[in-house]
Amino acid sequence: MDLVRDILDKQLLDQNGVKMGKIDGLLLVVEAGRQPHVTHIQLGAVVLARRLGSLCGRIVEEIAARFGGEERRHPIMIPWSKIADIGVDIELAIDSRKSPLSDVANWLNRKITARFGG
Repeated sequence: MDLVRDILDKQLLDQNGVKMGKIDGLLLVVEAGRQPHVTHIQLGAVVLARRLGSLCGRIVEEIAARFGGEERRHPIMIPWSKIADIGVDIELAIDSRKSPLSDVANWLNRKITARFGG
């Protein structure tokens, strides 16, 4: 499997087919004498900004922490074991309503969408 081609930037779907965003990063573990392996997929603006460079990543971390609280400084992590199927989209064996992503969507709705009458 080519992780960049087959995983990064692919659409995530929960177990009900609800779109959950796209995969922005991967967390790999490298241990002496073993093949590297993926432990988590990562989502969020911070991860995407880090792909553009460390300075960009730090700037987005600061903005996220300032407006969303210290916990927004960190990416949303989903264990690799929660991937149910890899195809055109990546299907997860989780309910998006019970994931940290719903917290982000609710926060955005309260802070941004509601302010502009959306």
